[in-house]
Amino acid sequence: MNSLSIVEQRCPRCANRRTVHLGYSRDLFCFNCRLRWESPAYDFSERETSRLEGYRGAVASGFYSDWR
Repeated sequence: MNSLSIVEQRCPRCANRRTVHLGYSRDLFCFNCRLRWESPAYDFSERETSRLEGYRGAVASGFYSDWR
């Protein structure tokens, strides 16, 4: 990830839809109310992580879609 990236993660205080992911940490920041909080950690096993990466790659390449 870049040093700053806009993400679709609602702010827990003001419910602003888009917030900013700060660098390589797990911190998120809302420019609306200025709240800074830590995003939840994902506790996936190695097997689950590799399956998720494969699925994301298939969706990104257009191989898998929910569209008919």
